[in-house]
Amino acid sequence: MSKTTNCSKTIVRYIQYCIVFEKVIRKAKEMLSSELLFLYTNLSKTFWDIIKNEIYTASSKKFTQTEFELDNKIISTNQSGNIFNNYFINCVDEVITQQRNTESAMFSLRESLLYEFPQIINIPITEIEFIYAISSLKNETSCGYDGLSNKILKVCSSKISTPIAYIYNKSLVCGICPNCLKYAVMKPCFKKGDKSQVSNYRPVSLLTGFSKIFELLIFHRLKHHY
Repeated sequence: MSKTTNCSKTIVRYIQYCIVFEKVIRKAKEMLSSELLFLYTNLSKTFWDIIKNEIYTASSKKFTQTEFELDNKIISTNQSGNIFNNYFINCVDEVITQQRNTESAMFSLRESLLYEFPQIINIPITEIEFIYAISSLKNETSCGYDGLSNKILKVCSSKISTPIAYIYNKSLVCGICPNCLKYAVMKPCFKKGDKSQVSNYRPVSLLTGFSKIFELLIFHRLKHHY
């Protein structure tokens, strides 16, 4: 109901139940850890097993690629950062040069609109809507350049809702997106084939949580406008 309605009471009630649910899960984990420490005699090993399980550390060591190859040239890990960066930039330039028929695409888009598109109405972002948007994000530990994961934002959402909502609304009124929301950490993600080949990787951008939330709020407004 909270996803399909704009009722603020329903959204607040959903957020409250999410908080209660998280407390129940946390309490259940504490009880399980206490039972394990009580049952097993090797307390030190059991204690560290619980810690490793909570911080998601893998027991087996993974293979780390030490060298890469591009155009029959061997690249060390010290140079791989600049090589991957240049390779991804050149790939974008190649795609742009291949798509020369951009004018025909724009012509088809204009022809598909039978009437003048109405002007979008500026709907202010409320603090409740901001908190609800944060709660809808996944509990990922990955983060952008600011070092703030979704888990951290969820914990302090009620404390930062007022200033962040003000910044978002100011951005909508002025029509200017803050530069700090445009930055992303680019990481190469292996696709398939030989792991040493640079061409077998694709770029993955790690955006900040504030960027994801702002995009989500704008998407809801565009969807409602459409």
